[in-house]
Formats: sequence, structure tokens, C-alpha cells
Amino acid sequence: MYCLTTNQILLKLQTVNMKTVSFRLTTILLLVFITSLAYSQDLSKKQLKEVLENSTEKELVLFNTSLLLNKSYYHGFLTAEKLLEFNPKNPNYNYRAGYSLMKISDDYSKSIPYLEIAVRSLTNNYDMVSKRENKAPNESLFFMGKAYHLANQLDKAKKFYILFLEKADNTNLLYEDVVLGLKQCSVAKKLVIIHADYEVKNIGSDVNTEFPEYSAAISLDGTSLYFTSRRLYDDSSNVEIKEPGTNMYLEDIYVSFKNEDLQWSSPKKLDFCQPEYNEASVSVSIDERRIYTYKDQKGKGDLYYSNSGLRNFQELETLENNMVNTDAWETHISVAPDGMKKYFVSDREGGFGGRDIYMIKKNEDNQWSDPINLGETVNSSYDEDSPFMSIDNKTMYFSNNGPKSMGGFDIFKTTFSDSNTWSQPENLGYPLNSTSDEIYYTTTADGTKGYFTSFRDLGFGDKDIYEVTNNTVDLEEISVFLGEIVSTDISKMPEDLSFFIKCLDCDEPYEFVMYPRFSDGTFFASLYACKEYEITLRPNSGNEEISKEIIKTGCGDEYKEIYRYIFFESGFERIIDSRRLIDSYSPLAMKHFFSYNKNKINTEKGSLNIFLDSIKSQLNRGRTSMEIEISSSASNVPTSSYKDNNEVALKRAENIKAYLTAYFKSIGISDSIKLIIKKTQVAGPEYDSDYKKEDKYIPYQYVELLTRGINSLDLQGINLTSIENKIEGEFNDSLSSIIKIVDNEGDYFTSGEINEEDYDFHVIVGVFQKLSFAKGMVKSTKSKGFNAEIIGKRKGLHAVSAGKVSTKAEATKILKRARKEVVQSAWILNLKN
Repeated sequence: MYCLTTNQILLKLQTVNMKTVSFRLTTILLLVFITSLAYSQDLSKKQLKEVLENSTEKELVLFNTSLLLNKSYYHGFLTAEKLLEFNPKNPNYNYRAGYSLMKISDDYSKSIPYLEIAVRSLTNNYDMVSKRENKAPNESLFFMGKAYHLANQLDKAKKFYILFLEKADNTNLLYEDVVLGLKQCSVAKKLVIIHADYEVKNIGSDVNTEFPEYSAAISLDGTSLYFTSRRLYDDSSNVEIKEPGTNMYLEDIYVSFKNEDLQWSSPKKLDFCQPEYNEASVSVSIDERRIYTYKDQKGKGDLYYSNSGLRNFQELETLENNMVNTDAWETHISVAPDGMKKYFVSDREGGFGGRDIYMIKKNEDNQWSDPINLGETVNSSYDEDSPFMSIDNKTMYFSNNGPKSMGGFDIFKTTFSDSNTWSQPENLGYPLNSTSDEIYYTTTADGTKGYFTSFRDLGFGDKDIYEVTNNTVDLEEISVFLGEIVSTDISKMPEDLSFFIKCLDCDEPYEFVMYPRFSDGTFFASLYACKEYEITLRPNSGNEEISKEIIKTGCGDEYKEIYRYIFFESGFERIIDSRRLIDSYSPLAMKHFFSYNKNKINTEKGSLNIFLDSIKSQLNRGRTSMEIEISSSASNVPTSSYKDNNEVALKRAENIKAYLTAYFKSIGISDSIKLIIKKTQVAGPEYDSDYKKEDKYIPYQYVELLTRGINSLDLQGINLTSIENKIEGEFNDSLSSIIKIVDNEGDYFTSGEINEEDYDFHVIVGVFQKLSFAKGMVKSTKSKGFNAEIIGKRKGLHAVSAGKVSTKAEATKILKRARKEVVQSAWILNLKN
């Protein structure tokens, strides 16, 4: 930001000290008192009120000067407002008010009305300690230009920048700032015309408030947002704890979670935050088990971290990697997704000027190197801040406030090449960037969603967090291994459960440990393209392997995602085959045969009772609904009791439907059952006056009940072996256990017998709790040429199908291919068509 010409202030104050000999003693004591309090939170509202009400105009001028010198800009603005009550049109007093506002508010348009009055009457010999001074300093032109610049009024900004240059020479402390401002105005005009392909939106009042919110760090799946806020606590316990210069509440770190309806939860303050200190979020590890923070506790800014336990984050500890924290100002740190490098910001000596970005990297002995400045391609004589490394471990986003910015900080991108050099930073353009500050940019895994901090019109009152949809993301040669670990109960994730990931064919030794997220078992890892990885799941406490898989990443240039899902029994002791998580219900059928002209069935014994007991059993096991189809038949033997044999067949169907309706209602399950008379018929051989030949006609005198099943294939019949990344094996298309019972009356009951024409067959490649993961699996599977889709939610799980076909033979072909190209654990699910 910008300050008054300090040398000028000090010179004037020295003059003041000589003149105050003739002042009243009370005025001297007042100045001493105010100066001692000007940078302290001990100046209460009551004390300030007394000073404002009891001081003369002359005393208030001195009071205001002391406050501005001590960077107590909030109180400086209040005293300037009081001075304006003496003379509302005084350019000097309006300058003081406008300058103070620029220091305490990101809404720079608020300062414009004051500065517009200030620039009407300027002087080369500004006496800021004199009540008789009714003109403003020439520096007002600079601040007027800067206010217009940040408020995106570029033509007016350039006008006042140029007017300032006409009055100042290159020895003025603000001269270079004005030259920079003019360059930035030119950049802004060009980038606004280009208008990059972004969609930018404020993430809303669930997170943003009237207070400043900033420094957002998004999780790779876009569901966790860690950020800094200067808000009032819900219990108002920090109401009296404010930063003296700005009168803002101190910084605290919050987290909010996005649900499947894309709504952010009410933010929760992290437990280690203390109301009397500034704790600001900086970055979060890929597994969200460590958060890096900035904390100003000793009069200088240093970097800290907190590790997450099963319940919450632990107390902050100072980051002790080699020479990261120094006596200089360290503001930001982030870790590359592969965990091999850390990038941090410092204004230490030996850099290129202002704040620079440095790197430390992990050596072969697993130790961190000394800091390395990223060099003059990335760093400059201006400030670089908030580095963030993309999932590809080579694309870095950061902010810079130099001559390629539109104004203030803009977000830039640079890429680390195979030749160990950084590309020239590229301004991400408008409307992501603006003439205000844009900083703290982080993205989801695929880079399509980014989050950053900015002050913009129609915000919630101060700095807000914004979401940008990037339609031009160009991540290349990287795969992301991701998914979720789930238990069959609500147990928390074990602390020592982890993936050991080893590259088997990388040029340099490369292995690391990846932990699932405590909150929901989600895991992420970045894998390089066209490489083979061994991924082993095991507890840290031992070498026992829970599971192991060899994954070959794709060799194309495009970004890819590899999804996996792992289900444990309660206690995380044994993995469950995901096919067992979707309940299997066998198809059920029974058939009752009638004598001549009979249409009622004995409901107290035989196959019908077995059928009804099986229906109740499936509903008790979790099946939520089923259709029962009724078919009936009469033979061609003439009837004397009914109009014709068609009426006999219909009567049989209607009687059993009426009975079943009453029965299911009596036991309270009628809402789960739908009864359908599907077919009635007269069938069998023509009558030949031989009614005594019952074996000839009774097979066509029946009523039949049928309900179809789900997942009735023999899951044990699939045997596949992985040899050199090739899947070999055969699919046994035998049915699941088929039960056939014939009772004493010749009626029969069957369970598990499938009529293939009644079903569709899906090849399942993923079953997820998270809808976002299911959608990602669909996208990934489609990219390999499959007709993938989510086929519904079953028992809280979203099942992803690689294709739907009408025969088991076709499904088997898709299965074999899916196990080669998508996931080795693919399987077949049959559903009623």
C-alpha cells in the first residue's frame, strides 16, 4: 500500500516540537498521551470521544498528525471527520480523510469524494501540522489517481497520475508508483478488451460476510474451503479485541464444507485460533491433515503449522524447515501435491526486491534443502505472493503487483519445464483479474474451479472469496488417483491407514505416502503420465498389506482421473467386495394348478406360503418395493359354470389378486407391493371329449406369480488374473443358487431362475458415496469409449455403469474390456428392464 512522505512528516513534527513551547501544558500532555496510544488497542471509544469533544481545532490537527504517523488510520479517519465539521470544504482535512480511508478500506471509491475536494487546491509547501493550512499536498493527485485506478475508472486515473508527474520529479518517493500505475492502466485496458473465458461469481453469504474474508484454500475435490476471516465471533467474545490501525477484528481461520446440493455449510472456527493473535490460513496439505498458517506473534510474521488429529487440529507449531522462518517477513507457504517441494514467500535480503518466492525440496536422504530463490523469471523488484502448485506439480499460480498487473495484485501462471526453467509468467486476464487486488488463488484437482480473494462491487462489504470457472484449463501429462475409503458403520478413519505409492519405472527413485482424509476417507495423489505405479494400502504401524494394485497411467497429453472405492467392515479390519454392498434379491415365482372350473387357491399351505414368506424376507432385508405379475390360464375343456374359459382364466387372476391385496394390507406391506395382472389366456390342446385325461389339460389350468430380482448372477464365477497388465480369464455365466420346490399338490416354487429377456445387464465400474466422484468416474470411463452413466442410488451408493446391454453374453464382453481399461474389479449387475 501507500504512505505519506515520511521524511516530510518527520520534518514537520520537528517543527511542531519547537512550536509547542508556547502551547498549553494540557495540549502537550494530550499529544504525548495520544501518541503513546495511537498504535495501541487501549484507546477506548470513551477516551476517543472525550478527545474529539474537548479538543480545539488546532489540537485535533496535531492529534490527527500523530495518529497518521503511528499508522492508526482508523482513528485518523475519525479525527479527520471531526476536523471536517470545522470546515467541510477544507482540502487539507478532506485529504486526511481520503488518505485514511484508502488505508482502512478496500472500497477505494469511498475515498474519492474526499480526494476530489482535496485536489482542487494544492500546494508545494504543505504544512500538515498547522491549523492555518487549508490546502492539500501535491501527493493528493497520486492518491486521487490511485483511488480511480482501483475503482476501475482508468481514464480518470491516468489523468491524475499525469498531473502528479507534472508537479513532481523522480526524487519524489511516489514517483515510481505513479509510473507503475500508468503502466498498469494500459495493461488493464488491453485485458478488459480481450475478456478471457472465465465465469466469476461471489461464493455467497454462507461464507462471505460484511467483514473481510480472504486467503481461501480449496480441497482438491472442491468440498472443503479453509479461509481467513476478521469477523465477530458468534458469542461476541472478541468484540473488544481489534487491530489498532484499522479497527478490524483479528484474523482467524475457518472451514466450510460443500454438500451435494452445492451449498456451503456454516463456517467453523478452527480450535487453535486465539482471539488476541492474528492467525491466517495459508495452505492445506493434499490430505487435509496439516494446515499451514501465518501468525504474527513476535512482532514479525512467521509460518506455522497444525496437524489434524481424529477430532480436530492441534495447537500451532513453528515451521522449522531449513531457514524458512527468519527475522524477515514470511507470509505464505504451499506444498507441491507430490510432497517433494515447498514454496514460500519472504522479503529477506538477497532477493530481487519486495517479497520473493523461494523453494525448498526434499533430497534423496528425505531431508529438506536450504531455500532457493526461484529466480528473476518469476521474481521481480515488486512483490510476489501466495504461490500455489497445481496437481501436475509444475504449474504454479501466484500473485504479483508489478507492471504486468491490471492494478494492485493480479494472479499469474508459470510452468516449470523439463529443462528446469520457469516460463514467463502469464497474467490470467480479465475478469478473473481486475484493477483491485486478486490474491490467494487455489484450484480443484482438474483446475476447472478456482478460488481467490478480491474486493468487487456488489460484494458483501469488504474483501470476499470468489469462485472462477476456468474453461481453458490445460493440465497435461498428469493423472490423479482419487476415491474414497468407507466403513459399514460411522467409525472415524484410522489414523495410521495410508497408501504407499511407488513409481516402478520412473527415471529417478520416486515413492511417497498418501493418507486418506479424516473427515470422509477421501484420498488424492498425482501420478505422472505413462508410468507404472504400485499402490499398497496398509497401516503405518506395520508391513501388513491390506490391498495392492498395479496401475498404468495413460500416455496421452490430456489430464486424467483414476477413481477407486474401498469398503471396510466395521473397525476397518477387512475389505468388503463392493458387489456385496448392493443387496441381491433373487427372482421369485410360484405356479398353482387347478382342477376343472376351480379358481381359488389354498392359501394355508404349499408353494404360495413359501412364495409369500420369501417376499417378506426380501422386504425385511431392505428391498423397498417390488412388482408381482399375475398370469393365469384355462384349458379348452368346456365349462358349464362360467360364460366361457376366458372368464375362468380371468376369475383365477382376479381371485389371487384380491387375496394378495388383502393379505399384504393385513401385514402392513401393501405400500411396497404392486400387483399387476399381466396375462390371461385359454391354451392347450383342443378338447376331444376326454376330460378324464387330467395330465393332458391341467398343465394349462393355472395361476402364476412372478417378481423379478436384482444382481442374481453368480458373482463367484468370475475368475481373472493380472499378468503383465493383461487381463485373462473366463466368465462363468451360471446362475446364482436356483431353488425349486414341488409341493404335495404339484404346485412349484422357484427362486433364482432368470429369464434373460426380462433384464438389462450393467457392467459396474464404481460404487461411490460421493455423487461428485460418481460423476467423475462417468467422465473418466466415457473418455475410454464406454457408454457410461450413473444408474441410480442404492443403499446410499451411486453405482456407475460402463454400459447397459440386454444379454449376459454382451455384458461379458464389456466386462472383460472394462477390467483391462477401467478397473480390475468391474462386475455385472442385472436389473429389471
